[in-house]
Amino acid sequence: MDLSIVIVNHDTHALLEDCLKSVFEQTRRVSFEVFVVDNSRDQSAVRPVVERFPGVELILQERNSGFAAANNEAIRRSSGRWVLLLNADTWLLDGTLDKVVEFGRSRSRAGAIGCRVLNPDRTLQRSCFTFPGLLNLFLVSTYLHALFPRSRLFGRAELTWWDYDDEREVDFVKGCFLMANREAIAEVGLLDEDYFVYGEEADWCRRMKQRGWPTVYTPCAEIVHIGEGSTRNVARAMLLQYWGSLLLFVRKHHGRVYHFFCALLVFSFFSVRLLPWLLKALVGPRDSRGGARIRALAYADGMYRLAFRGAGSLCHRVSPPRSVAS
Repeated sequence: MDLSIVIVNHDTHALLEDCLKSVFEQTRRVSFEVFVVDNSRDQSAVRPVVERFPGVELILQERNSGFAAANNEAIRRSSGRWVLLLNADTWLLDGTLDKVVEFGRSRSRAGAIGCRVLNPDRTLQRSCFTFPGLLNLFLVSTYLHALFPRSRLFGRAELTWWDYDDEREVDFVKGCFLMANREAIAEVGLLDEDYFVYGEEADWCRRMKQRGWPTVYTPCAEIVHIGEGSTRNVARAMLLQYWGSLLLFVRKHHGRVYHFFCALLVFSFFSVRLLPWLLKALVGPRDSRGGARIRALAYADGMYRLAFRGAGSLCHRVSPPRSVAS
């Protein structure tokens, strides 16, 4: 088996169907298997979608244990030489998997591989990054990366100076499309399930890099990624989850003292952003007040959690068990 494809579905049934359709229509030269791991609130809708694609294995989770745990459940059952983490809100273009697997054969020591990611309007979506740290958190929280995008210093966190038009090694790639080497997985282990969502791909690529398995980006293939397809309805929680996952990464890889200063920086970012979003929620354009209110509440909540409950409280916990759809 060349490739095992793992798709985690969370309330994105319509998007999942388009994703699966693109996998079967666009893949011709490689052998593959597909696992759909469903942790949706209502699991009754996913089975009719999956049954339209013969051979796809559906895994229903009793509880939403997070993105990393869902992927791990399928990876344990998989047998491909490569394992692809693919978001349900993506679709493949022009033989993507044929091209990426062929590229992987030429880079047998690559631990993870990412391809070119596009927005629905076909503009570039940045998908390669350097590992989180104090400097990167400062650059992103102060928006210096947006003010000076062509600077290799200010744009280092998100590589904003780079046009994604050449192959290169990067620290990590976005988990919407991450093809991991089976041998590297065997050496470094599965995704860290302490990450509920966000941060798990950075941690995985970091562990691979430490063992001599670099992450490589190739522009030879493309996908479209809608983005936030399963999280936009819980935007407040996901904003806190994003920053909490970054701090979890820092704590794990840099220690307590370094983590303290990063948490202090995140608290400062929340406090500076709170007032503008609060004003926009109160007196801004009527059609933007809802989104502004979510942001303001998220920043206020984040400040409280960091001050009184610790950085770990920013991260979501495992949902309680539920009856699995039959």
